[in-house]
Amino acid sequence: MARVNADPESLRALRDALRRGQEDISRAVEGMRGSFKSAQWNDDRRTQFERELEGFLSSVTAFSKEADELKEYLSRKADDLDRYLGR
Repeated sequence: MARVNADPESLRALRDALRRGQEDISRAVEGMRGSFKSAQWNDDRRTQFERELEGFLSSVTAFSKEADELKEYLSRKADDLDRYLGR
């Protein structure tokens, strides 16, 4: 007989934690961009730094977008478990 090795509510809690993490990441990325734009800095190194910063922020944003797929998976898994458990 198959066993269920997951709790649907804990999967939903994990999904919600991912969502909150995405929101935190989004705020942090926007804050860094805003701080950079308002910085009193205008030399040759600024342009190179900006490219590097945007590359980093793009990577962070890509993770956040990947989290959407993870959240969808967790929601589906929790719903499937609820149906299996007769809830």
